[in-house]
Amino acid sequence: MKPIGGELSVKPLNEHIYFTDSGRSSLRLFIRSGNQNKKFLIPDFLCEVIENILIQEKVNYKFYHILEDLTIDTKTVLNEQFDVFYTINYFGQLTHIKHLPLEEKIVLEDNVFLYDFENRNNFKYWFGFNSFRKISSFTDGSLIKTNLDIDNTQIKQKEANFVESKYQAKSLKYNYLTNLIGYEKDYMRLFEDGENLLDKQRDIFQMSKNSIFQMMQYCTGTEQSISKKYFDFLHKQFPSHCLNNNVDFYSYFVIKISKRDDLRKYLFSKKIFLPIHWLQSTRNNTLYKEVISIPLFSRYSMDDMKYISTSIKEFYGKN
Repeated sequence: MKPIGGELSVKPLNEHIYFTDSGRSSLRLFIRSGNQNKKFLIPDFLCEVIENILIQEKVNYKFYHILEDLTIDTKTVLNEQFDVFYTINYFGQLTHIKHLPLEEKIVLEDNVFLYDFENRNNFKYWFGFNSFRKISSFTDGSLIKTNLDIDNTQIKQKEANFVESKYQAKSLKYNYLTNLIGYEKDYMRLFEDGENLLDKQRDIFQMSKNSIFQMMQYCTGTEQSISKKYFDFLHKQFPSHCLNNNVDFYSYFVIKISKRDDLRKYLFSKKIFLPIHWLQSTRNNTLYKEVISIPLFSRYSMDDMKYISTSIKEFYGKN
């Protein structure tokens, strides 16, 4: 019979765990841990920040093609010479890469839209990271899991400069929306200040204590159950336009549509501000002009989801 009581046992971790202030910093940490001179193969549908970082860190990279259903155009991978394969799990769903010849390659897995993740294909050389601020109310934070040796001494043991501006902006926005206190321009200015600080940042910082505390509270399943309810509702409204049908983590409902920029302007006029992932990079991929995301966070209500879906249908009814 197994012993009962005492301290609980824990399954040994197969990866090293680190936290940084942002996905950008996690990517820099990987590059600066002995990977500057390796050849990268990256997708042609990605956040332009990724390419900017590779340029700043003087990394040699080439592109492979992402098809309109977010799958990989395999033939654009097979004939390339590279050391690091950069893959993105788009919009909370997992990209299939097991069929690719990556056994002796380093797999750099960008889980920007996932709260947690793992080395699901048991790659021999693997580095995965996310970005909490893209999928939650956290101002900063990125989780790293890896089986590689990483120079974690590069993580400065203090908070990044952009964090304070962002949290101040979030507080002002809360008071403005909830208590009708203050002015929209005040928190918008602080958001812009924080984003400018982040854009200029080259150092790597630890995750802030405020965000770590929020992460502990976020671990309940309540947030995901609400997000899933919103996702299911929107999927019934736009079944043929949904781009992320097989979601592993619910944060956005993503649709692929025509006249995307005109729709966005129309929604602006109705005080609906939907994000675009992502703006055009140096590569031509039709997805950059066709994708828009609806946030599924619990701060919103089902009435908000209905208002968004009705407004989208109104736009296409008029056009």
